[in-house]
Amino acid sequence: PAAMADDEDDPLDAFMAGIAREQAAENAASAAAPSTLPKRLPMEAEEEEDHVASYIEHRERAAEVEAAAAAAATAAEDKGGVKELPPLDHTTIAYEPFRRCFHEAAGGDSEAAP
Repeated sequence: PAAMADDEDDPLDAFMAGIAREQAAENAASAAAPSTLPKRLPMEAEEEEDHVASYIEHRERAAEVEAAAAAAATAAEDKGGVKELPPLDHTTIAYEPFRRCFHEAAGGDSEAAP
């Protein structure tokens, strides 16, 4: 492509200059307008979050939830909701025989050494 002449404006440069002018106008308008936001208190006067107390409170709530779940499980067992099965004696059950060799060699490789 042919080089642009010095007197010709680049469209990107013109666009960026327009954005810079808009930004400068917004900054001037915001500096002139009085702030409607309340001023912040100094850090010493602000109430700081106590992370240790927050952690302890969270753990207490978790313990209460766990205790409620355990109580519900106990109540279900007391009502007969969950019954324990007796142990199973597999020697008294006649299972169908099965082959333990699950791998079958493909093709005529059945006599080949592994």
